[in-house]
Amino acid sequence: MHGSESIDGSVSDLTLLRASGVMYHLPPTRKARLDMGYEGVEQEYLQVNIEKPIRNQHNHRLTPLAKAWNQVQSRARLPVEHMIAKLEKFKILAGEYSARLHTYNPTLALVSGLVNFKTLGKLAW
Repeated sequence: MHGSESIDGSVSDLTLLRASGVMYHLPPTRKARLDMGYEGVEQEYLQVNIEKPIRNQHNHRLTPLAKAWNQVQSRARLPVEHMIAKLEKFKILAGEYSARLHTYNPTLALVSGLVNFKTLGKLAW
């Protein structure tokens, strides 16, 4: 599990992705699996192999093939969701952080390290 530094306020995932520049550093052989919150990202990053679920269009239902694709995407994303759930057990991502704000990032890094250790059986920062 890897996390970035936190930021103040409410910012969309797509805005953070654009600001991070991480998509420019992905090798062409690597797939970027994104969820439906990243609408339109394929047109911005043509050099990246992006996989994401197919969204329902207004007044058009998904075809059986599109539903099957979305199920494949959901299964591939399941390990990520499980890791997020493990972090939420520590209450670092769930709810409001009540300690001093300057301790949030180091605490998140520590908890991520503990989750990595428990999951991988070794330290992986």
